[in-house]
Amino acid sequence: MENSSILNRAGVYGDKAFWVRPEDKRGFDKKETTSVFRLNDRSKESSSGNIPMHIALPVRFIEKPGDPSKDVDAVLYPDDGTTVEITGCTVTSFANISKDDLSGSGMKTKDELRNHLFGIYKTNVNEKTLVTRWDFVYLPKITE
Repeated sequence: MENSSILNRAGVYGDKAFWVRPEDKRGFDKKETTSVFRLNDRSKESSSGNIPMHIALPVRFIEKPGDPSKDVDAVLYPDDGTTVEITGCTVTSFANISKDDLSGSGMKTKDELRNHLFGIYKTNVNEKTLVTRWDFVYLPKITE
């Protein structure tokens, strides 16, 4: 008998997961991406957008971004089972990001990272802007 269950972990904004834009999907598919940057300090459990460490987290790839302020849901690619575990969290000002910090993020320069963050948040990133870097490892794909 065919398994009729469809994997759909973290199918709603706000669920604990990594939400990944389409242009970053390739780095996850090839397991080349091992860190991500997000705006603001998200290190504390009470922080908006915090992602807990040392638990299995689904990775959801966004086909079309939503807009929670307008009650527009994101359109997600089907859940392919990609799963990660956060192993490190660093908060720093944009000015203090080094070339080594960019390693594993898919970004080669700070300007590339600045443009990437602008594309997500539609806000300018200056040298004083706080950013959170999460490092992670890939876990076996979830299949059911």
